[in-house]
Amino acid sequence: PLRSVEWFGRQDIYGFIYRSWVKNRGVPQDQFDGRPVIGICNTWSELTPCNTHFRVIAEHVKAGVLEAGEKRLDEKLAELKDLQSKIQGLLKQYDDQGDPTISPTQAQAAVANKKLIAIVGPAFSGATAAAEPYYKKAHLATVSPSATRVTLATSGWNNFFRVVADDGVQG
Repeated sequence: PLRSVEWFGRQDIYGFIYRSWVKNRGVPQDQFDGRPVIGICNTWSELTPCNTHFRVIAEHVKAGVLEAGEKRLDEKLAELKDLQSKIQGLLKQYDDQGDPTISPTQAQAAVANKKLIAIVGPAFSGATAAAEPYYKKAHLATVSPSATRVTLATSGWNNFFRVVADDGVQG
C-alpha cells in the first residue's frame, strides 16, 4: 500500500491524529481514499516578505491537483482516463527555509517518499544547487519558481526546470 494509506488509513488514534492534522488545513475527507502524496517545496514565511508570493503559487498548485482529481478530462482525452486517477493526490510540503545546508535534508526526505512525482521548488539558487543532486538521482522532476543562477541549467540536471529567466538574461 501507499505510505499515505499507511498513515491516513489507520483506524487507531494515530490515524485519527494524522487525518486531523491535514483536515485542519482544509483537506476534505474524500482525499483519504488511498491517493498518492504530491510534494510542494515552498519557502513562504511571514518573516520573509520577498517570498510571500510563494504561498499563492503553492495554493494554486494545490488547487490544480485537487481539481485534477475532481473533474473529468476532456472527451478528446478519453484514452487518458486512467491517468486522471493516477494524478490525484494529497500535497506534501517540505520546507528548506531557502538554506543550502537544510535543503539536502529536505530533499532526502522528499525522495524517500516513493509516491512523489514532482517538486515545486526549491525557490533559491543555493538551496536548489544543494538539493538537485538528490532529486536527479531519484529521477524526480523539480520546477523552481525563482531559482535564477545560470549554472543550474548547465549542471547536467535534466530533471530541473524553472519558470523565470536566469541571471544571465535578467542581468
